[in-house]
Amino acid sequence: MVYEPPAKGRPFIAYEKKARAAAGPDGQTVRAGPSVYIREHADVNVAAYKEKTKATDDGPLKTGQITFDAESVGVKHDSHRPVQTGSKAAKLLAGAFKNDLPVTVAMETTRHYKENNSGELISPHTPIHKLRGIVGDPTKAASEDTNRNCRNHVVAVNGEFTDELASDPGEWESLRDNRDGSLAPDTHAMFGGAIIPAANPSSGSLNVSPQTRDELKKFFGSSTNASAAHPRSTRPAQRAAHAAETQPWEDWNSDCRFNHGSFRPPPAGRPPRRQTG
Repeated sequence: MVYEPPAKGRPFIAYEKKARAAAGPDGQTVRAGPSVYIREHADVNVAAYKEKTKATDDGPLKTGQITFDAESVGVKHDSHRPVQTGSKAAKLLAGAFKNDLPVTVAMETTRHYKENNSGELISPHTPIHKLRGIVGDPTKAASEDTNRNCRNHVVAVNGEFTDELASDPGEWESLRDNRDGSLAPDTHAMFGGAIIPAANPSSGSLNVSPQTRDELKKFFGSSTNASAAHPRSTRPAQRAAHAAETQPWEDWNSDCRFNHGSFRPPPAGRPPRRQTG
């Protein structure tokens, strides 16, 4: 597959092609495609290319470091990315730096298996924006959070994809408007910051297979009694207290607000006014 980026690319959210498994307390597993943050740049200049060697238990490890020039693509900060030395991508980028030639690239930010500091497992359901420390503007990440939870890598150079590619480039065109991670491919449904297979591909996020729904309930816990065949739950009575959003298979939060994390879209019309005291 040849990589053809848009003339002016904007960051978007895609999903890892290889689903990750999360083990539940009863031994069941939930498989999901975690979210991935993608940036695309056409005609970006390579400001620097360096190689360094560090000692490891398996012997010397040689790595490459690319710096992309922010000014050449109209962004504020230079972008630094590791690259596998000896790979075709590294050779293309090193050549572009040496000859002062622009390149077309795509870059992914994916999650670590564990946090760098604590060693705690990172859930595949956690949104990639949260792992990047995003508050508001998705282009303004917190470097400390990103370094702790994520890794950045070049996944396409001048029309060719690299071995580091984690997401499915065949889905990129349909996901380029997915700025906040709320859009799933046609064959999947959203669950937190990940996608899970939908029972009916033509319905996307509206239908989730009974088996998947049961596995999610077992893993995350829920007091809901709604059946998989009739998943829309009855709207609860109004409450005067604040409440957090409930699980994605329940349509209404306990304070009578629609659950925007639900598999269902919000109902038409103005939402009911919540009691305040």
